[in-house]
Amino acid sequence: LKFSGFGQSLAGCHMVFPDFEYFRSGLQGNDEALQNYFKPFNKHLSFVMDSRSFEKGRKPMVVNMFSSKSCVAKCTFCQRGSKGYFTYDLGKLEEYINNLRDNYNVGFLNIDDENFGSNKKYAYQVAELLNKYNMLWSAQGVRCTSVNEADVIHYKKNGCVKLVFGIETGSQTMLDIMEKRFGVEDIKKALFICYKNGVFSPPNGFMLGMPGENFKTVRESGKLMGEIAAKMRVPLNLIYSYIDILYALPLCGTPLYEHGKQLGLIGQDEDDEEKFL
Repeated sequence: LKFSGFGQSLAGCHMVFPDFEYFRSGLQGNDEALQNYFKPFNKHLSFVMDSRSFEKGRKPMVVNMFSSKSCVAKCTFCQRGSKGYFTYDLGKLEEYINNLRDNYNVGFLNIDDENFGSNKKYAYQVAELLNKYNMLWSAQGVRCTSVNEADVIHYKKNGCVKLVFGIETGSQTMLDIMEKRFGVEDIKKALFICYKNGVFSPPNGFMLGMPGENFKTVRESGKLMGEIAAKMRVPLNLIYSYIDILYALPLCGTPLYEHGKQLGLIGQDEDDEEKFL
């Protein structure tokens, strides 16, 4: 094998959305398999939490999608598959949403962006466009410093039911090691704004085991969990009874991976590295 270099990143105007008819053409007549891309809204916790989901005339199916590509942050545990941050062409997005609604019975969207909302003007336009087609939606991977109360109110007004933030830890020491570039108070502010305005925001993004983790930093995460539970008025054991706490995993191309190699925890030659992977 010969590595010939990375390809060039596509500009937003050239990025395209999935073509489900093209997917269908590869299923050799098994059209039912296409339904694997769609699920009823009542199978999604985020949507059954919102009374708007049960309004008469709403299309029942959910599909996952992206409205932007990549991320503006450089967390030390995260792998960046492509450089930069790109948004889709709004005209193509509108065509795609219209097609989902009319041809695939879709009335709900899970936006799986790594960094939804960092381009605020674009995020507002996306929200308004989704609302135009009567879509309810959730957004994963939101940076807690990317939203304020006015943003949450605008998103909810335009169909948002859930925002998920990358919390990672309740320890400022660990946030700094991760190079998150925000504080514990920023996390609480974002979550509590959502709770105040009736936007579902499950606090399920905690991670343990980064370099520097100790009993003190773990307890700080536990303290934040307790504060969140008290604010939500939901018992801590109920919130986390079905959520696994994540652990730090050294992915190739991350500072965490290189740190592991420097410590000798990951093999120094190709054979040992392959064994680790």
